[in-house]
Amino acid sequence: MAALTAAPLIGGSRALVGTWILGLGSGAWAVAADTLWQHGPNMFWLTLGIWLASTQREWLSGLAFGVAVLTRPPTAVIAAAVGVALGWKGRSWQPLWRIGVGSAMGLVAAISYNSVVFGSSSVSGGYGTGAVDNTRDTDIVGYLNNIRGGLLDPTRGLLALSPWIALVTAGAAAMRKRLPPAILGGAIGGLVYLLLQWKANRFSGGSNFVGYRYPLEALAAAAPALMVGWLWIKRYRPARLLLLYSATYSVAIYAAFTL
Repeated sequence: MAALTAAPLIGGSRALVGTWILGLGSGAWAVAADTLWQHGPNMFWLTLGIWLASTQREWLSGLAFGVAVLTRPPTAVIAAAVGVALGWKGRSWQPLWRIGVGSAMGLVAAISYNSVVFGSSSVSGGYGTGAVDNTRDTDIVGYLNNIRGGLLDPTRGLLALSPWIALVTAGAAAMRKRLPPAILGGAIGGLVYLLLQWKANRFSGGSNFVGYRYPLEALAAAAPALMVGWLWIKRYRPARLLLLYSATYSVAIYAAFTL
């Protein structure tokens, strides 16, 4: 879905290569595709929602986002960012309303499920209130240290294991004015989602797996924008080579621990 969204801007073959890099050079391979996490299905629903929004099918986009919210409620911020971006660009509340209805249905379904199964009408379900309490915590130093670990930790760090992400992020930022609103909204929503996850949870995300998992939904939401970053990278030969080397490094790392 991410490739379909980016293809009109960068070409189908380049979008397909971007999808392979995302799939094999990130925790999508070692985490989402390895065990029964929620991340794999949620990456699909998020990219589907963004693709539908980019093709002006906002009601269907809302339903796709609704399933993502049902799967992991914090992804509601991604749906909201896409709706706001579309509404801002079109000077209309209609996209936000249309996407919001489907997304709200997913949130209601999640809360109803938790109420029946766990006896708690909240998004926490069986996890207790720890994540909610962490979001209210005012320890800024601890939060910044958690972000540092989430980025740079040798075994869980997003950039330590997938350094190519830094390069395509720079490219996407440079090309931001050329990003369609649905793609831009997905990228902004993904960033907000990731910062929220690192506020609510320890960056490691648990044990007995290789790589990172909390950034996966953020990567999926930002994937079309990151692929568009190629339009900036291709202008500079050193940047192209750096992308090639860093992507190869990431794929090799995950292959070594997964195959």
